[in-house]
Amino acid sequence: MSKAGMTPMQILAALTVAPARKFGDEQRRGTIAPGKQADLVVLSADPATDLSGFAKVRYTIRKGEIVYSAVN
Repeated sequence: MSKAGMTPMQILAALTVAPARKFGDEQRRGTIAPGKQADLVVLSADPATDLSGFAKVRYTIRKGEIVYSAVN
C-alpha cells in the first residue's frame, strides 16, 4: 500500500474504517468509540514512523478479550 503512495493514515483507514463501511457495519466496527465492538490490534511500533510497525502485533483483542498476545 505504501508503494502505491498511501500514507500511514490512509493505510490504517483501509484496514479499519473502509472495510466496516463496505460491509455496512460502521455502527459496530471500524473506529474506537463507546458502544462499538471492542476489536483491536495493539502494535508494538508506530507505523507512522516505520511502516513495518503494522506487522508488529503485540495484542489482538476481540469483543474485549485478548485472543493473541506476543507478550508472555
